[in-house]
Amino acid sequence: MTRSRAVLALMAAALLIAGCGVSLQDEPERIDRDRATPGTTAPSAEAGQLEATVYLVRDDRLVPVQRRLRRTDGTELLRSLFAGPLADERKLGLRTALLPGLAAGRVSLVDSVAVVEVPAQVAQREGPDHVLAVAQIVFTLTTAEGVRSVQLARSGTPTPAPAGDGHLVVRPLTRADFVDKAPTQSPGRLRRPELAMYGSGVASPCVPTPAGRKLTCEVKGDRDECSIEIRATS
Repeated sequence: MTRSRAVLALMAAALLIAGCGVSLQDEPERIDRDRATPGTTAPSAEAGQLEATVYLVRDDRLVPVQRRLRRTDGTELLRSLFAGPLADERKLGLRTALLPGLAAGRVSLVDSVAVVEVPAQVAQREGPDHVLAVAQIVFTLTTAEGVRSVQLARSGTPTPAPAGDGHLVVRPLTRADFVDKAPTQSPGRLRRPELAMYGSGVASPCVPTPAGRKLTCEVKGDRDECSIEIRATS
């Protein structure tokens, strides 16, 4: 059974239970996917590929998405980030604040600082998207092992970059500089944005949905496990 079919089966079963008079839970219950769909296994990455996280943008905040890369060093992460959102990511409303057509620069690690050679278009840019673009770079590179902060540079010389409030600084930047742009939820075990699925207004075949109210089902999870929550709302 594919993941999408398994999720749909969970949603249908949960809605049926809710409609048949079983009380709704105050908190979602986490269900181990191996128990929910016996005999299935999570799809594995292609040989030689590793899972990595890059950060895109939606509603002026960062959103973590998973990519499969040959390596997870800073240079490879930045190359994947500068490539922009994939087709399925664009369908989910994700975008990048980085200017199109830019090539990723070289990344070197000095102690725990990732020093990034950025194009002039990045260093000289202004405006809200400049802050988001730098935040994307900082959040993405700090997923690499050993990287705690990021220094933007031109020809090896540190270059001014905006912190989260828009003020230019010439120092290594950390995630703490962009708290207003940080994801609203931790990536945790939510592997890809499309794994957050929502269905509403679905009537149970057992008992009609009360007038003026609807059942809302929310399923979240990844390749290993998922949780399901059903609630009645007016």
